[in-house]
Amino acid sequence: PEVNAPEQKVEFDQPHRRLVFSSHGGVLTSALLKGEQFMRRKDGKDEPVDLVQQANGVPLPLSLALEAGGATLRPDQPMIAEKTADGVIFTAKLGDLELTKKYTVPATGYDLQLDITWKNAGASPVSGKWTTLMTAHDTRKGEGGMFSSAPNEGLLPVVRVDDKVEHHAGDKSGSGVTKSGEVAFLGLDERYFMEAVYPTKDKHADVSLHVTDNGQLRRAELGFGLSLQPGQAQTRTLGVFLGPKQQETLLEAGNSLPTLAE
Repeated sequence: PEVNAPEQKVEFDQPHRRLVFSSHGGVLTSALLKGEQFMRRKDGKDEPVDLVQQANGVPLPLSLALEAGGATLRPDQPMIAEKTADGVIFTAKLGDLELTKKYTVPATGYDLQLDITWKNAGASPVSGKWTTLMTAHDTRKGEGGMFSSAPNEGLLPVVRVDDKVEHHAGDKSGSGVTKSGEVAFLGLDERYFMEAVYPTKDKHADVSLHVTDNGQLRRAELGFGLSLQPGQAQTRTLGVFLGPKQQETLLEAGNSLPTLAE
């Protein structure tokens, strides 16, 4: 698609949640939880919890960054969207690289499956690194209510790597936390909710956690190496959990997410 291609929204309105994806980046723009138990107080009013918090200039959850072969990938990269029976597929061509983001949206539960495929359509090998992001811009002031929290109180980048869970609340240097190892999950841990990605296999990855913008911007990054011969493709499957930290929902997600509900 052209750089200024119009944005296309793809929506999945289910009994327990409403998900909205954008063709600009193939990202998630809304993950609204339904039910009276999932209400949050904002500006004196009760409103449903939306686990995607947007802000100008902040990449949206599940956006990608790329360092490979001189290809350029914007967080809001225009992509072609194709809705399927159980999800949506986004595609884009980045120089000699072809990118496909395939989302599978189950009818129940709070999970998604994201298959990310890179294909080298050029005549030369391509090597480098790509990263997927979980982000939130938290400006809440905490007005009371079950799901209300102050900005630094209830939303922290988190990772479980090599069987150790680590949260990052920010530091004066702003350097964040950087690690490599066997990643069970990575994301944003809120008091009652979790937004996380988890590799389903080949779990060795680079991770980094950051808190910036006066403590309001929370960012968790999951990075993988990329090495493709001409004509070769590489697919990485990630699970994505966006929902309440209830034992039963985390167990449905599998992997090691249940440890956060203990």
